[in-house]
Amino acid sequence: MSLEPELLEFVRKMPALDTELLTNTIASTVSSDFSQDEFIFNIMSSIDKNKVSSFQILILLSSIQSESNVCKLIKEAADNYIKCMIDIPTVFQEDFTISLIAEHFVKYVVSKLVNWNWVEKFIKLVLARNENNEFESENRLKLFILSITIFSDRTMKGDVTYAATNINFINYFLGFNDIRIAFANSQYFEPVIKQLLSQSIFPHDRLDRCTEIFSDPNGNLTKEIIKLANSTFFNYHTQLFDLFKSLLAPSTRKQIVSLMGKLVESLSILNKDGIMFNNSVKAMYLEAIGYHLEYTLIRLALFTEKQVNNIDPHYIYNSNAVLQIDEDVNLLAPTGENNKWYDPRSDFGRSYYKDIHDSDPINYQGRLDAEEYAKELDQCQNKDITLVSHFFFLAWRCISFVSCSFCRMIPNLSRNINRSRRTPGQDFEIKQLTLAVSCLEAHILMEDKLINFIDFFNCSFIFLKNQANYQEPKLPEKVPLDYKFLPDYILGGLVNVMNLIIMLEPPQNLSTSLCNLSAIFSNYDYINSLFIKSDIVEIFATISKDHEKCFLVSGLPHIAEQMIPSLAKFFSDVQNTGSHSEYYDRFNFRNTAQDLLRYWFQFNEFKNYFAQHCDEQIYQDVVFHLVDDTILHLGDMQRLLEEYAIKDPDPRDSRDTSEIETEKSILRTTIQTTDKALKLIEKITSFLPHIFSVERVIKKLTSLTLSTLNFLIYKNINFFSQRIIGFGFHYNDFFEAIATTLSHCISDEYICAFVNNEAFYSNDLVQKTLDYIQKIGSSTLKADFSKFARLVFAKKEELERIDIPWEDIPGEFNDQLTEDLMENPVKLPDDTIVDQLTFENLLRTSGKCPLSQAPLGENDAIPLPELKQKIQDFKKQWFEQHKK
Repeated sequence: MSLEPELLEFVRKMPALDTELLTNTIASTVSSDFSQDEFIFNIMSSIDKNKVSSFQILILLSSIQSESNVCKLIKEAADNYIKCMIDIPTVFQEDFTISLIAEHFVKYVVSKLVNWNWVEKFIKLVLARNENNEFESENRLKLFILSITIFSDRTMKGDVTYAATNINFINYFLGFNDIRIAFANSQYFEPVIKQLLSQSIFPHDRLDRCTEIFSDPNGNLTKEIIKLANSTFFNYHTQLFDLFKSLLAPSTRKQIVSLMGKLVESLSILNKDGIMFNNSVKAMYLEAIGYHLEYTLIRLALFTEKQVNNIDPHYIYNSNAVLQIDEDVNLLAPTGENNKWYDPRSDFGRSYYKDIHDSDPINYQGRLDAEEYAKELDQCQNKDITLVSHFFFLAWRCISFVSCSFCRMIPNLSRNINRSRRTPGQDFEIKQLTLAVSCLEAHILMEDKLINFIDFFNCSFIFLKNQANYQEPKLPEKVPLDYKFLPDYILGGLVNVMNLIIMLEPPQNLSTSLCNLSAIFSNYDYINSLFIKSDIVEIFATISKDHEKCFLVSGLPHIAEQMIPSLAKFFSDVQNTGSHSEYYDRFNFRNTAQDLLRYWFQFNEFKNYFAQHCDEQIYQDVVFHLVDDTILHLGDMQRLLEEYAIKDPDPRDSRDTSEIETEKSILRTTIQTTDKALKLIEKITSFLPHIFSVERVIKKLTSLTLSTLNFLIYKNINFFSQRIIGFGFHYNDFFEAIATTLSHCISDEYICAFVNNEAFYSNDLVQKTLDYIQKIGSSTLKADFSKFARLVFAKKEELERIDIPWEDIPGEFNDQLTEDLMENPVKLPDDTIVDQLTFENLLRTSGKCPLSQAPLGENDAIPLPELKQKIQDFKKQWFEQHKK
């Protein structure tokens, strides 16, 4: 019997028990007494149901593409029984369930045979409502909800690409309003969303659900692998974003908003020490959910903000804005006072960051009541604007939990790697830790996420400006109550992550971000946490060391007047933290500020600004604390150098290699820190020497310079230098830095303080310094320091002359012309004994001997060393007798 080609192909492919019966059954559709029921039941009786299910047969019959009259009758019959079988799954097969129907439907959708036109027709057919049969519509919706759960399960059985493909199928089904509403209200909603977000971000983890794209055969990350990962994860994240975006439709917005708030709350555990990375299933599962959720929230915030306000992410925040706000206005609580999560006055908003003045971390206060928020959102008249606020705040909080967790994990893991013993038993563990660090860094620097994060970073400032209702032209002197804790609440996470990004690999387009950062940093009082201020300073300091991008931290508009006052205040605030050891604060907070100042002081704009305001107390404090810190670092360096230099290597040293390396690292770091601080002081004295004439600064600087010279001159430095090769200690560099600094400080106030420092000063010290400079210094340094030495010797002599009464001085010690106490006695050709300075004056004036009037030459004066020694002994004895 002849059949149409489509029907003949159908018969050939069907696992039939009776092919002839099947053929006759199909051919019977041309008879006038055709019966749909008889036709379908005859088909089902001729099929081997162990090889193909009844539902699959109905799908194939319904999806025949031919439009002949015979095929139309067959498709109509199949369509009717598809609905019947969904309502009553056991109509053809016992123990057949709606779950099995969903499985077979999914198999067809993912097969090469799928006809998407038919799938759309099929969904509409199944969803066609019968108002008289409520059971029918619910049972049919369940088919698609179960299909979504099957696709969700499939995402966990392959790599990220496979997961993205299955999420794409889910997005297709959620495009139908009835399916989307039913899914959002089903018991599967939360588990499915969590599962879709939990694609592993760690290679070879215990969840056994990771992609192999992160590791080459040697377990290393390469640029090619990271580039491939970026492409793969971009597709996956795009599908997630589309899924969340579809669920933001008014009919399901309440459910997805509630769930996102709940998911963000579940991530708070990532901020607890000990779970950041302990290779546990729970920690990795939360890291995966958090990472993908953070990215999705960032994109949703940018998307909704653009839809509502059309914000330009390259807009530059205005630092001269004034905040007009009444004290009773709850600025960041757009959904009402009961929602504590949005209240900036609560401690909750500080997240990981703590107040530098507190000894203990701030406990989290208040939790996001997502369901209550969703109800308010549902009643809100301006839902879009409220939704924008919600996504921004959710994204900020998610960043403080997830990316900030990465920011702590990376250095912590790196330290663990450095401290690990290099033994065969630990090689595998070290390799795994190294791969984990590389993986985290790759996720932070993934191109698409990086681009979106920087846009979000910039848009955050604009969003806050819009929320705060700024007016021109300047900030108020008193920080408004409702805005006071805002920077801790938001800037902490943003700045912390941006700091890590820049330390790892500074992006190309940073001008807008740095403008925004400099602007917010200029509003110094608005930032409560010193940690956040330190991160901002570190961002600028890090970029200043990048030869390709360093211009960004000096070429921004008005950067000097924006940042230097706040940087100066930051420098002084470190002195009063009280939360850590003194050394910790100075070393961790001020050193980066020093790096930034050292770079900025290469440019006239910054030097001129600093010089113009040097009479202000805050800038004098900077110099004072800088010198004070250098004394601290110098003392540590001297102690460590002496300990290391006198310690003979012991071959029996049983200490771990990592402990010895740590000891060497501390010495190397201390030397570098001291060297940088000395060179910054040298730089400031070169263009602003008179700021060191302030009384309290003079005392510190004289102690610093003299103690350093004593260390360099009188210690066995040659021995030190041989033992500490490779640690960055360059004897001549230190010597020249101190000598150059002193050469700039030639004010009378400083010279007096220098020679009056009884603890360290001696003429011998200055003379030996001068002698060494003559050997190693440049011609300019030789001349400058010689001038300084002459002034010092003259001042010393002047002070000593004044201090000893004339009647106490033996006559033989007096200059025979001036009758003053001599310092360097010499004998002239006519036997007159005078001081060297008197001899030099005679050469400059008369050029003759005072008694004989004979011509006087430069070589005519004969030194009298024995008399000089007697004078020195006398002065020493006199000063000891008359010392108060």
